[in-house]
Amino acid sequence: MADYKYKIYESSGCSYLYIGYRNQLFGKAHRLIIDLHKWIKNKKYYIEIPCDDIEGSQLPDISLFGYKNMESLLLNYRGYFWRINTAKFTKFFNDNLCDDNILKRLTQFNEYFDTTAENIIKKYERMVCNERKYIFIKNYGNVSGLELGYECSICKKINTPYLNFDEILCYMLFGRIDNLSFLNGGGVNMCFIIYSDAGNIRIDIKNDFVPDSRKNYIKMGNSKFDITISNLSPLLDATNNYSEYNDS
Repeated sequence: MADYKYKIYESSGCSYLYIGYRNQLFGKAHRLIIDLHKWIKNKKYYIEIPCDDIEGSQLPDISLFGYKNMESLLLNYRGYFWRINTAKFTKFFNDNLCDDNILKRLTQFNEYFDTTAENIIKKYERMVCNERKYIFIKNYGNVSGLELGYECSICKKINTPYLNFDEILCYMLFGRIDNLSFLNGGGVNMCFIIYSDAGNIRIDIKNDFVPDSRKNYIKMGNSKFDITISNLSPLLDATNNYSEYNDS
């Protein structure tokens, strides 16, 4: 079951059904825009608009977010929510700025940095050791391409009983270092993409964990992470090309 609201927009000869709803079972908010002419031909056709402006149990508004028509919204909504999410994450990053987190610990390991990238260590230190005017981090699986959601973990103050950096990293990401439940005893292969006013950086983290005797579980043991920190090409948003988010 779901609470919902809807509105039909007519624009440039097209009819759009705009639906905002919240799933009562899972509590998740959704916005869908359906081009009715295309939907008649393909029932799977719809566009999902983010709900990152929604707090708590609020029902999503049916809004064009200041754009003059549906076509403008569909062209620009990615940039609109990019700005919302960047502002949120920048506040989180600055509020959690401390002397010891994963991002700062990485500055202690010169071997992790791409040696072919000029001044990358100084650039990285400038990025993670000071308050930022804007910063946004996304975490993806390198194989699946899916968002993994560990970006906040590398910004929080380290508070673990472990001394070895690989164990600290594992604990900060996953909450423990043993008995990690990865399907078929697999490992870690992810990246953190960082956009900021100090530049853009990519951090790749890999670890081929060795499964223990129990199916689908691994142990950290003496396993080490393979980490590479490299420059990232300037962000060019496909819809807006925001110069303020581009590397300088």
